[in-house]
Amino acid sequence: MKVEARKSLLTAIIPIGKVNGNLIILKSWIAQISNYPLRVILIHDFQDESTAFELKKLVADHLGLEIIQISGSFGSPGAARNSALSLIDSEWVAFWDCDDCPLLNDIFNAINSSDSSVEILVGGFITRNISGSIISKKHSMNPSAKSVSINPGVWRMVFKSELVSNLRFEELMLAEDQLYLSKMNFVTKKVKYIPNAFYEYYIGGANQLTKNPLFLKDLIVASGKILDELSNDLSSEQIVFNLTLVLRQQTTLLKKGDHRLKLRSIYLITKFFANSDFSTLKLGFLAFKNLVVAARKSKLI
Repeated sequence: MKVEARKSLLTAIIPIGKVNGNLIILKSWIAQISNYPLRVILIHDFQDESTAFELKKLVADHLGLEIIQISGSFGSPGAARNSALSLIDSEWVAFWDCDDCPLLNDIFNAINSSDSSVEILVGGFITRNISGSIISKKHSMNPSAKSVSINPGVWRMVFKSELVSNLRFEELMLAEDQLYLSKMNFVTKKVKYIPNAFYEYYIGGANQLTKNPLFLKDLIVASGKILDELSNDLSSEQIVFNLTLVLRQQTTLLKKGDHRLKLRSIYLITKFFANSDFSTLKLGFLAFKNLVVAARKSKLI
């Protein structure tokens, strides 16, 4: 009797750059996927033969698991993710990074306990220092769009596939996920907030994009595009959401950018608010207040 293949409930799309020798975390959880209805799509943004060889071996070592490898010259995480959207064959989709660890049991428990109307699941996350100097810090997810705008990483969210099937990531190295949430008008979606952690997010790695000053300029581009969204007919809550994302990005630039980027950041914000009406200024103040309160509580910025 022929046994039909199990249909995946979740597709995970994972861009991979030049990370040869740094796939330990990916390897640590990928062997577990046989226990879950999960399809993993690894998109190698081809930069070196060594990473290509390591990925080929990883897939070969796990034959029988639903792992798909794509290779190409994409140039950004956003473009790499976009290349895999047509391969989604599941009800849900997640966008993970190759140097972090999804907590599969909690993710699938949340999926299985959700009703059909839910479009996005948002979980908490754990921050770990890859060097081991800081053990961990758990970030619970308050049930609000405000909490997402303060910690907007898409990696601890799970989306209904139909919600994102026609939505593309911008081809940026940084903040493309924040722009993605802005473009989908996050606050209008049916979101279920899960108290358990969905994801272990590792910091301190040599390959983290925020450590590369060449990529920081993308924060200016992303902020400009998010501000452009405000010309649409948005609710006050969505405007605050967008402005929180922008102010968060500009805070990063003021902390990590060179003098030119800091001046561009100041100019962008000053020009926007100088041309804003009073109601937008009030919403901008509320976004700023949200960030300040969050920074004081947990140093999230």
